Amino acid sequence: MLDLYHRTTAVSAAVIYRERRMLSKESSGEAFFSTVRDGGASTGYGEAVVHIRVPEELAEIDDEFPDGEQHYRVKVARLRPEHFI
Repeated sequence: MLDLYHRTTAVSAAVIYRERRMLSKESSGEAFFSTVRDGGASTGYGEAVVHIRVPEELAEIDDEFPDGEQHYRVKVARLRPEHFI
């Protein structure tokens, strides 16, 4: 299992947790996540953090950084309510 973190606005994070689902603004239907909750390369993407825990096969590596941080993309259609922590 992977613990992944998506940065967004506080309003969007509240909606995601309330509805237990995400929408994608990407034409690919994906959302992007980091392995780092606080700090790291995704800091500028929003003040709130959504935490998911997914099987590794649902996530595809998108980027890796020298400090060990990794970014993943996940098809939002594959996320289930139980993935939201």
